[in-house]
Amino acid sequence: MYRLSPLLLISFAQAQLPPGLVTADALKAHVSFLASDALEGRNSPSKGLDIAAEYIASRFRALGLKPLGDDGYFQTADWTRSQVNPEGFQLTLEASGKKYEIPYSQVILEPAPKTALAGVTMTRLTLEQASQASDDTLRGQALLINLPPLDRPVMQRYAALRRRLLKLAPTAVVLIAEGQAPPSRGGATLRSVADTPLLPAVIIRQPELASLTEAKLTLNLAPALETPAKMRNVAALLEGEDLRDQAVLVSAHYDHLGLATSGPDTVYNGANDNASGVAGVLEVAAALAKLPAKPRRSVLFLTFFAEEKGLLGARHYTLHPLLPLAQTVANLNFEQLGRTDSSEGPNLDMVNLTGFDFSNLKDTLAAAGALTGVRLVKNEKSSDAFFGASDNQPFADRCVVAHTASVTYEFPDYHQLGDEWRKLDYDNMAKVVRMLGTGVLLLANQQTRPAYDAENSATANYRNCR
Repeated sequence: MYRLSPLLLISFAQAQLPPGLVTADALKAHVSFLASDALEGRNSPSKGLDIAAEYIASRFRALGLKPLGDDGYFQTADWTRSQVNPEGFQLTLEASGKKYEIPYSQVILEPAPKTALAGVTMTRLTLEQASQASDDTLRGQALLINLPPLDRPVMQRYAALRRRLLKLAPTAVVLIAEGQAPPSRGGATLRSVADTPLLPAVIIRQPELASLTEAKLTLNLAPALETPAKMRNVAALLEGEDLRDQAVLVSAHYDHLGLATSGPDTVYNGANDNASGVAGVLEVAAALAKLPAKPRRSVLFLTFFAEEKGLLGARHYTLHPLLPLAQTVANLNFEQLGRTDSSEGPNLDMVNLTGFDFSNLKDTLAAAGALTGVRLVKNEKSSDAFFGASDNQPFADRCVVAHTASVTYEFPDYHQLGDEWRKLDYDNMAKVVRMLGTGVLLLANQQTRPAYDAENSATANYRNCR
């Protein structure tokens, strides 16, 4: 458990949410609706996602919070659903006098622009080399990259490299999976046409090709099949007093995985992931709105679409912010607040924080925990590893101090059909949400802004944004 100095604690002692403002019944009401079968798993995009957005907006409206979107409480995003087009697929690698014809059944293909290459020399790199390569090494090249067996750090490096490649427009990217390949999302992806190009990328599930040192590529890809997809972040503002031009951002994603294709239960309800986080945002908003005095800083409440598709709603916001990011002093993102049955043992009266040692925001949350009887803890195994796995990451990429708070990192039913509202511990959740709400209040009232730790090498990219 992280311990706070007594002097700092005394300075915070009068700034906590009173008991009774956050209740288990209110949290249960939000989660049981958002995670009900009627919303069909809140896939992005879907009718269920739209209903969830309307519900969240209605709660903000009932609290009298200021609408901050371009359409009332909604920040609308005109996206495109791009579907893989297998027509005319051809992939051939020539190396050391041998020709390897790769059939469509042996690849994972993402939606791509029309691509026609014949006998193009490839630049051969490991994932590590590609991640560290200069822009000129990657820009406009045909790349052959080995993808090592997957674990969370490899997945994060691959995701970061993919985002970079989207900006550098290589002519083609062929990845050879040495172990399990990244999961397929059904051959479709969501993208903002204005902000996100298509990438001609193919993953080959033939690890025996990992030994290739050089190759020439012939590749034919048909242009992706595309349909419009409108989705919405939901945003509301509690205006502050003397520091109202600065804002604390409280967020959670409200989407989930949608429907399974068959079986007696087909709804991925996503109660803990992440109806619980949304319920936390709504009840922190309700508690702060009921206080007799406004906080010094404004508080922006924001729920995102398409986190499960790659943090897309949060990335959309950071590209099109409703408040200046330079004036956003911190982002506290909520995930998985309801389940206490962690895979590592029961998690009661405690809050985890991703990137625990990345900034001094932990001091404020530790103070909130000391005031409310909920421990702030660092999970040595998961704190840093999960920093890039949730919607705080796009804000950190833009140098906003941003962390995700949760009760568990891994729990039974994660991304399974059994993540249902009846399994959440709402009494514990009420304690946790009161603690987090107190932390938000402290952040909004304290004179100084949180800052990344300049001595921690892991924060270099978040302190020196380009």
